[in-house]
Amino acid sequence: SQLTVSMWIKRLGPGNPDTPSYLMHISEKHALYIDIDNKVKFHIGDADSSVDAMWSAAGTIDEGEWYHIAVSYDGTSTSNNPVIYVNGTSKSITEEDAPSATINTANNSGVTTIGNSTFTPESLKPSSGMYPFEGYIDEVSLWNDNLSSGEVSAIYNSGYSCNLSDHSKYANLVSWWRMGDDPGDTMSGYDSAAVDPTGNPSGNVIIDVVDGANIHFTAQSGNDLKALTGSANL
Repeated sequence: SQLTVSMWIKRLGPGNPDTPSYLMHISEKHALYIDIDNKVKFHIGDADSSVDAMWSAAGTIDEGEWYHIAVSYDGTSTSNNPVIYVNGTSKSITEEDAPSATINTANNSGVTTIGNSTFTPESLKPSSGMYPFEGYIDEVSLWNDNLSSGEVSAIYNSGYSCNLSDHSKYANLVSWWRMGDDPGDTMSGYDSAAVDPTGNPSGNVIIDVVDGANIHFTAQSGNDLKALTGSANL
């Protein structure tokens, strides 16, 4: 199982100062988040805790600034570490917990969230989420390949969002959520804006221009947005 997650974020504060702020939780298995120490971390695990591993990136994420965050991971071997990028640059990685086994990246049954987790600490079952991200999230993309440094750099695009349909690995792009920057975006009555980091007009969720997925969105803490249901097979 190989994956890459990419997004722009701007923190406005801790969603909950005592818990991590989840950026994306994929099929209840793979989590990209900012911990209470303000470090970007990547976690893999499943509901029965048979697999549980975590890595943290050097440096911290400040409030009030736009960052491009990406993680690329080849989960076909337990000896592989993810590569975490901040603004197009790979960061030193600390393995806090080593994986005991490999784990499938995604499947049809798992819920994927953006801006929150899919489980409560007590039950590890899908719920409204306990780890909200407070701030803006934009230009989220999910790929079924562990993209190289150069390929992630192309997404970062020197600090400007870009048209991923022109990317060299477009064939591996599973889903791409423009967060309001695509004419087809719809909101179903919600009004939380996700602001483009390059100054394009503010927009809202929701569009999945490549493949349907069972996705729940939280634009800011307390705003739960739900997208189309389907599958996100990697």
